[in-house]
Amino acid sequence: MFRNYSENPQNTIRIENDMNTSLSSLVAYLESAEFDAAMNLFSGFRSFYAALRDNSQVAELVKLIEQSDEARQSLITRIQVLLDEGDANLDYANPHDATLAAYLYVLEQGKHGLLRETLEYLAQLPTLWWARRVADELLQQRLAASQKTAYASVVEDFWSMKWFGSISTSDIKGISKLSDAESGGVTRNRMADHLSSELVML
Repeated sequence: MFRNYSENPQNTIRIENDMNTSLSSLVAYLESAEFDAAMNLFSGFRSFYAALRDNSQVAELVKLIEQSDEARQSLITRIQVLLDEGDANLDYANPHDATLAAYLYVLEQGKHGLLRETLEYLAQLPTLWWARRVADELLQQRLAASQKTAYASVVEDFWSMKWFGSISTSDIKGISKLSDAESGGVTRNRMADHLSSELVML
């Protein structure tokens, strides 16, 4: 009978040590002057964001936090530390701006991103530049995703109602209230209007 590799306490310790070593080396690189200089060569946000997405160390860190909640917590702690260091002088830009941007990106790619309130706070910090724009980009991505989900829900409800019986324009308007409020009432009303127009053509 084969024994699970992870059942051996020594092997478990070895895996944890390897993870800690990997985390330390990745954090050291992302907080280095080398990384900061490379990322601050970009003049536009899209090129900066693409560079984060294509960076091999960033990709490794994403994989690491998906495997370890402890690594994720360590990254959140580092964000707080770097923000506190930058707050020492509010008249100047945070010297860890590019690193903070990378950490925000990494955490968003994992199973659990930062709380929306945290991103909203970071998106308005005047001492940040890249990190502030990354936070705003992540918020926009979440909003777009929620709107896409809401639209899919409306379409599904629409076709279900049409298949099983008659449906009126007022029914379509009512569907807009079925999803959560986070998607935005104006957007959902527009979707309902769009479906009402399609109903006329059927």
